[in-house]
Amino acid sequence: LTDIIKGKPAKLFLMIGINDIARNFPDSIIIRNCQQIVQRIKTESPRTKIFLQSILPANSVFDKLPAHYNKNAQIITINAAIAAIANAFGATYIDLYSSFVNKTGSLIEELSFDGVHLTKKGYDKWLSILKSHKYI
Repeated sequence: LTDIIKGKPAKLFLMIGINDIARNFPDSIIIRNCQQIVQRIKTESPRTKIFLQSILPANSVFDKLPAHYNKNAQIITINAAIAAIANAFGATYIDLYSSFVNKTGSLIEELSFDGVHLTKKGYDKWLSILKSHKYI
């Protein structure tokens, strides 16, 4: 983060939390860490436009990263907190979750190869969302 902030980027896109969720960090710690990161960026690079992206859902059908699966309720809770952090700090919240979740509350299968990480099709969808809202 130090090296990134030193560069005084015009825009900074953050998606944080899924690995902490998989490591069973409490929601309060994940939320606090997000808030501290945003505060640090705002303090050290006040002109940087911050985009906080929601955590994506996961999908257990792949059975490759079990620590990440069956945490969608927690993901939804943390995403709400991330949206509130964005609002409090004047950042932009990007709800990717809604575009990547299927009817059962899991990551759309065809967009991932392990239930967490995206395929090219998944990244293309993500890019399309960012472009459609003129974030990039």
